[in-house]
Amino acid sequence: MRISPASEDPAVSDLADRLRLLPPSCGPVRLIGVDGHAGSGKTTFAGRLAHALGDAPVLHLDDIATHEELFAWTERLLGQVVEPLRLGGTAHYAPYDWRRRTFGPRVALPPEPVIVV
Repeated sequence: MRISPASEDPAVSDLADRLRLLPPSCGPVRLIGVDGHAGSGKTTFAGRLAHALGDAPVLHLDDIATHEELFAWTERLLGQVVEPLRLGGTAHYAPYDWRRRTFGPRVALPPEPVIVV
């Protein structure tokens, strides 16, 4: 998938500028949530926004959810990601492999100024 640079969309650039002005919401991090229905363009939008924010990391909730816990993943998100970031540390989470139906190797998510979820 090709993600257009934010310079091609002034609305995304403007939003990124406004988000940078917000105080951190999770320790030293500004967690920016992108929500929407399946197939609504969340991944594309998150990629464009992350690019406009200086290539901010993007955490996809598909990496946190599982077949058995499509919506009961909040404890995993809080424990593996939000709490370490809130304390100023690096989060470590194990992305779920939807084909193998198991968690993969842990991935580090440092406390960047902005993280898109």
